[in-house]
Amino acid sequence: MSDAESARSSGHVRRRIMRWRSGGFAEGEDEIAEEQPVELRYNEQPFAVMMATPADLEDFALGFSMSEGLIATPAQLLEVDAQTLLEGVQLNIRVDADAPAAQLGQTDRRLLPGRSGCGICGTRQLENALR
Repeated sequence: MSDAESARSSGHVRRRIMRWRSGGFAEGEDEIAEEQPVELRYNEQPFAVMMATPADLEDFALGFSMSEGLIATPAQLLEVDAQTLLEGVQLNIRVDADAPAAQLGQTDRRLLPGRSGCGICGTRQLENALR
């Protein structure tokens, strides 16, 4: 398994760090949480980019879809396909034709863009998030 695959499946990475201990620096290793941009597309329509740990992306897609009112029931989420890109992860989410997300158009956006943090949350596509 590559480092990228390991990080994606675990949500954390091992890194060399410097700690301040007893009046001096101590070098060591630690496991730290990893986040990356995750684009959510519904039936091929870009909707939002969020920062997320690249683990449990199917659960993230389900929770986001339910909380944003894009699906009414978990059964309306038919498929989640994660593609790792240079810019982050693209989640291609297929929903039932009766789900609200199936009616999204080019102008539909996330109802509430991120108001704090790094500024990535709330954009619609990975390419726009990293400009």
